[in-house]
Amino acid sequence: MKKIIAIALLLALACLLLACGGDENNDSATDDTEIQNREDSGGSSVESWRQFLENYGKWADDLIALNVKFEDGDISVSEEYLEKLAELPEWIAEWGNLLIELTTAGNPDDLSEFEAEADKIAEKYGYIYDDE
Repeated sequence: MKKIIAIALLLALACLLLACGGDENNDSATDDTEIQNREDSGGSSVESWRQFLENYGKWADDLIALNVKFEDGDISVSEEYLEKLAELPEWIAEWGNLLIELTTAGNPDDLSEFEAEADKIAEKYGYIYDDE
């Protein structure tokens, strides 16, 4: 079952990557303007990525709990489990957006902290895909 889930995850990631790459008419000025607007509005990007990490951690905890139930033979959680897995591309996209924002903001400490915390969360649910 783990291999099926891993394959589904890889297919979802492949679709996400393909969807992100096609538009030749990128308007980087819009991206720069959005980042500048966030900075000018006083809304701290630090708060944004910390809130993301908190929510991402909760999502990972839910995914792990569902995985444990499913692995223990509780097939009643299978639909909810697959729905939770289907949310992964959204989390990856938001992670990428925040990573770009933190990279362009120029604070290496925030970027390092974000990456370290996101990696810890990913490791929590990464065991699901390891072969035993």
